[in-house]
Amino acid sequence: MKYREFFLAAVIMSAVLFLSYLHKSNRPGQTMPMGTLPESSLTTTNPKTLPETPASDSQKLEKALEQESAKIGQIADSPERTAKEIRTWAKALNQSDLEVLKNKSLNTELPGDERSLALFLLTEAAKENDRLSTLAQKQLAGIALEPIQSRGTDRSFSFEEALRAQAIDGVSKSTDQEWAKQILGQVKSKTESHFLNIRVDQNLAFLKGQGPDPETLDHQYLKSVIQSR
Repeated sequence: MKYREFFLAAVIMSAVLFLSYLHKSNRPGQTMPMGTLPESSLTTTNPKTLPETPASDSQKLEKALEQESAKIGQIADSPERTAKEIRTWAKALNQSDLEVLKNKSLNTELPGDERSLALFLLTEAAKENDRLSTLAQKQLAGIALEPIQSRGTDRSFSFEEALRAQAIDGVSKSTDQEWAKQILGQVKSKTESHFLNIRVDQNLAFLKGQGPDPETLDHQYLKSVIQSR
């Protein structure tokens, strides 16, 4: 299978599904990791409803994630402001919050949107939270290295691949590039996923200055799909 076809199935989870988000026509079980989307598609009806003060304990954080993830797919009055609010939330997370986010990201019993939001917050914490950036990176590494339990080519397997691809991308953004290369090498040696092997190779090429940022490629491809419709 060509990379673009595989990419469409595993990371984008289909351009049609993305467009259905924009048109508020979500169907149960059809979700997409938020980190694979442009910021303009991060949506809530009212950005002010995001927690003004992030949860100080796991129960509050879990409730906030449940509430906010339920709004994914709605049209935002100000997507840019929503994205800014989420980044602010990520900056104020504490150490125990990061463990909650990792566990939620890997919990296959939870709705896909809630898992996606948890992982998105974790990747944002790795970028925005100066106090806990290193710890957030380690949590992302744990997600990237977690074996996928489902098998085959069904939607759930593709979703698990997409989540781990997002974590892989997050690991590659570490300021400790040697550590990032080591983690990516471990993922490559352990995974049976052809797609994740490709994603690791792309990130390793990016770290070595031999290729573009894979996330940039994703956004460019998604934009071309939308423009071609």
